Amino acid sequence: MSVRIGFGLAGLPFEDARELWRWVDLLEEGGVDSLWQTDRLISRQPMLESMSFMAALAGRTERLKFGMNVVVLPFRDPLVLAKQCATIDYLSDGRLLPAFGVGRAVSPEFAGAGRSPKARGAWTDEVLQFLARVWSEDDVTFEGEHISYSHVTIEPKPVQTVLPIWIGGSSKAAIRRTARYGTGWLSGVQSPVQIAPTIRAIRDASAAAGRPLDDDHYGAGFAFRFGSWDDPVVQQTAGALSRVADAGDPRAQIAVGDTADIIAKVREYMSAGASKFVARPLAEDGAEVFAQTQRLIDEVLPVIHGMDGPAESSNGTKIGIGPKSSEILARLGITTVEEVEARGLVTTYLDVLELGDTGATINFLWGLESAVTGIHWLEIPEERKAELRAEVEAARAS
Repeated sequence: MSVRIGFGLAGLPFEDARELWRWVDLLEEGGVDSLWQTDRLISRQPMLESMSFMAALAGRTERLKFGMNVVVLPFRDPLVLAKQCATIDYLSDGRLLPAFGVGRAVSPEFAGAGRSPKARGAWTDEVLQFLARVWSEDDVTFEGEHISYSHVTIEPKPVQTVLPIWIGGSSKAAIRRTARYGTGWLSGVQSPVQIAPTIRAIRDASAAAGRPLDDDHYGAGFAFRFGSWDDPVVQQTAGALSRVADAGDPRAQIAVGDTADIIAKVREYMSAGASKFVARPLAEDGAEVFAQTQRLIDEVLPVIHGMDGPAESSNGTKIGIGPKSSEILARLGITTVEEVEARGLVTTYLDVLELGDTGATINFLWGLESAVTGIHWLEIPEERKAELRAEVEAARAS
């Protein structure tokens, strides 16, 4: 199972489009897994239209995946949306991550467009079935209670043989919808304790439906800040969350503090069953967004992305080497999993000190410890982590 961190863009904290694209370039070059755009059609707060931004990202980036978080299907024409997704996936060579939801009954788009939110769940179920068919079949005829199409074919088809369908929501209807039509699930603003029962329910329901979701297709979103709970932007966000019905304790949903605090929050979500993450930097302006993003890339991603994947060692231990660790290992002349094992104890790698700061080095050593011992880095005993930290700090001081 791969654990990956993406970034979420809700508002538009940048001065202009050039600053936005510089941030996208940072994600592209920094090894970030994906970028997720919140979908709002009516808002006083500046916010990009999701599908337009997805198309622009397809042209700007070459590696970064991207998705909508989430497109509210009752606000969209199903055939146009199907064509947009297929085109964007084609242009990006298979990097689109479509995510869909039903929207809230109080969403301003319903009132603004003079539409009723009633039956939006049934509408969404039909659209999801139509999308899955038209992305993979020719000459599609669909007769539903809410939508109807006759002999529809779209070309080019998506590059991804099965274009993912991530679904949001935690209601019983959303659980059923995900189990029947989805390939992944993405939480809203919820704590690890809140998402755990939803993930368990989706696993049970999808298995019962004969189409169990992959274990690494459960995602969670959270806001983060390297800083203090006293920071004004944190206080503002926590206050807003506390006013949302059934939101729970804001401190359970936001990762605030140092590198260890943010990694610990990711670990909480992993324990709840999530392995894909949408991290939203809490920042006052564009400059802070860049600073927060850079720290997450430098200090958290090497841990989360560093040592996982499908590679298998000589003794059958499932381990792998992520892009950041691969780069460092290559500079040390190590290119295979067997060579990692052959070097024995992880502490022989203290020469990586010259390649990064103390925090990055410690995190990297934790990853190598995991590779050598076969113990997942999250399960390395705290006393062993303390030993590694002490060795690193002593070596840097000498």
